[in-house]
Amino acid sequence: MTKIKYTMILFFLFFLCSMEIVLSSCADSPCCCNNIVGGQKRCYTSGACCRTGAWDEYWDETGCRDFNVWVEPKRIMLTLGTRTAVMLYIDNIGGYSDSYHVDYEITSVNPSLINVDLTGVQPTGSVGPVGPGELITTLPIITVLTATETWDVTFNVTSLGDPNMYRSASLTIMQSDYPLSLSEFGILGLIEILILVVTVYFINRMR
Repeated sequence: MTKIKYTMILFFLFFLCSMEIVLSSCADSPCCCNNIVGGQKRCYTSGACCRTGAWDEYWDETGCRDFNVWVEPKRIMLTLGTRTAVMLYIDNIGGYSDSYHVDYEITSVNPSLINVDLTGVQPTGSVGPVGPGELITTLPIITVLTATETWDVTFNVTSLGDPNMYRSASLTIMQSDYPLSLSEFGILGLIEILILVVTVYFINRMR
C-alpha cells in the first residue's frame, strides 16, 4: 500500500512538472511571478505570468504564446493550369508549444478563377503541435485558371492555444505577360502564327 501511495505521489509531481499553463493575465489585476526562470518574484500590471514546470515561472510583456507568419515568395506569376506550391512559414516565438488553424481569403474580381489547396498543410487546414522556437514550413498549392487576372491571397493563421491571437501573410499573384497555351490565342494570334509558318516554309523551299 505504501509503495502505491509513493508511486501516485511521484506520478502527480511528474504531471505538474510537465504542465504548461498560464498562471494569470495581468489585464484586470496585478499578477506576481518570477521575472525570469528561477529568479525573484515580482508583480506586474500588464503582460502575463507563464509556467514551464511545477515551480519555474516567468513574466512576458505580451503573453505566453506568440508566433510569426510569412509567405515566400510575396509576389508570383503562375502558369495557367499548373499546380504551384508556395511556402507558408509559421515561427513559434512563444514559450509554449502550440497548434495553428490555417485558412485563406481571396481578393479578386473573379475569385472562382483561382484554386487554393490546403492539403499541403497537414493535417489539412491545421498545423501542430509546434514547439517553442520551432519554425515549420507548410505548402499551400495554388492553381490559376486565367492569365488575365490578378489576385491577393491572404493566409490567416490562428493559435489554437489562444484563439484571440492570429497573424496574416499576403501573396500577390500577377497577370501573366506571355501566352500560356494555344487556347488563350485569339483569332488574330492564330493568323499571325499561320503567316509565320508559311513564310518560314517558303524561305526554306527557295534555298
